[in-house]
Amino acid sequence: MKRKPFTFTDKAISNLEPDDKEYSIPELKLERRGGRFIIRVFANGIKYFYFKYYFEKKEKLLSIGQYGRKEHGKMTLADARKVYVNYGQILDNNDDPKVVIEKEKLDAEAKIKEEEELKRQGSIEQLVELFCAHLSKKRSKKYANETKRALYNDLFAVTGKTINANEITKSDILEVLKNISKRGSTIMANRMRSYLSALFAYGSDHDDDYHENSGIKFNININPVTSIKTPNKEKPGERYLSKAEIPIFWDLVTHSQMSIFRKNALKMILICGQRIGETSGMLWADVDLENEKWTIQQSDTKNKFTAHIVPLPKLAIDVLKDMPKVHNKFCLSSRKFKKSFKRRRFCTSY
Repeated sequence: MKRKPFTFTDKAISNLEPDDKEYSIPELKLERRGGRFIIRVFANGIKYFYFKYYFEKKEKLLSIGQYGRKEHGKMTLADARKVYVNYGQILDNNDDPKVVIEKEKLDAEAKIKEEEELKRQGSIEQLVELFCAHLSKKRSKKYANETKRALYNDLFAVTGKTINANEITKSDILEVLKNISKRGSTIMANRMRSYLSALFAYGSDHDDDYHENSGIKFNININPVTSIKTPNKEKPGERYLSKAEIPIFWDLVTHSQMSIFRKNALKMILICGQRIGETSGMLWADVDLENEKWTIQQSDTKNKFTAHIVPLPKLAIDVLKDMPKVHNKFCLSSRKFKKSFKRRRFCTSY
């Protein structure tokens, strides 16, 4: 049964009932060089939009999309009409819409492939991002953020972000270090050399790491930092407390207005000689008073490689025994926050 063309509206399309066989109806509108807006109703009730046209004396049918709601992944009448108008304009330009659409699809796929290829080529920004993510896991989030900030500020100022990591030369590295030294940040220049050397060493090993699944290849065969000497000489710290100063320091700490937790933290640093971060994070679970030792777990050490055993002399044991145990986890618990001291506020008083 041949059905008459009608003006497409949502109501009219919704009222189309399926038949035993599929059927098509063109919209009641003027043709665009033979192009017609068609809706096809299938026996199962599905309705599909098509563009029917003639090109080089051949009848062709180009799919537009299934009629339905957007949220269901289908196409509204308004959106389908836009596609129909676009196909009609292509036809008016004496081009075959099907050929043009297929070419556009191939071009889009080629562009995506090109972008993916660029991603796999390994830019310096990609290397920095992966390296800092690696540092965050192996060292600490704080160290990773400090390294990332330095590289973004000083390395990218010379190289930019998009250059391939394997295209960076020794001259580029020297320029980065010279720029830092010129502004008077001599120690930072030394730190930057260390960051860069580790960065490119990581990039060199990255491609052969079977645990790595980023799909990015850096192809770094030579570390451009290796042959560059440390830019500036650093004078090691020589200040330490003399025998005469130690009891004075101890007495000042004991009679200060600081909390007992902060006082004892300073005393433990003096007695055991450990870092601020390690001492402030001391855990009761790691302290063995009976065997006179303190175990700094691998995750809490600076190098993150091995656990560290610290002998506890009698003076340290006395300090710990006198410590008010207000927290089941941390030895040096803050009386205000009931957690370990943060290093950045260790030297501030309440």
